[in-house]
Amino acid sequence: MDIVIVTGEKGGGKSTYISTLMALSDCAGGFLSIHRSDGYYLKNVETGEERLFLSSEPVFDKKFKEWYCNPDALEWANGELEKIRSGDVFIDEVGMMEVSGSGFSPSLKVLLKRDVKLTLSVRKAFLDKVIEAFGITSAQVIDVSQFLPIEKSSTL
Repeated sequence: MDIVIVTGEKGGGKSTYISTLMALSDCAGGFLSIHRSDGYYLKNVETGEERLFLSSEPVFDKKFKEWYCNPDALEWANGELEKIRSGDVFIDEVGMMEVSGSGFSPSLKVLLKRDVKLTLSVRKAFLDKVIEAFGITSAQVIDVSQFLPIEKSSTL
């Protein structure tokens, strides 16, 4: 079991870094968290299917912090993740929801017992709690805040 944890601050480039790693993989599965004006979507990286997961509007009954949470999207995502038996698995945004036993927690517990390369994005503030909650004893931690920001060139 290989585990890579990509960490950094909110908006610090974790998802961008994970997307780059996915593009380099021959066998990528998992989920990206896509932020749009109406909330956060879960995107299956293998199929491209997306489902609204978190909304600031009261479109779902369940609530997590300030967000209304779609339990059907979580059930779908966990089900898809639990089908993965091998290869590179990416889960974007593992945090306090998972530490509390919800979110991607069910599928993470399953995947940690399989022969996959697991790459997670975790905010710095939650890193120790995620490691402890899932009993991760060995992981490569990549702090994206250590990279210099890439400036866009006007000559391109």
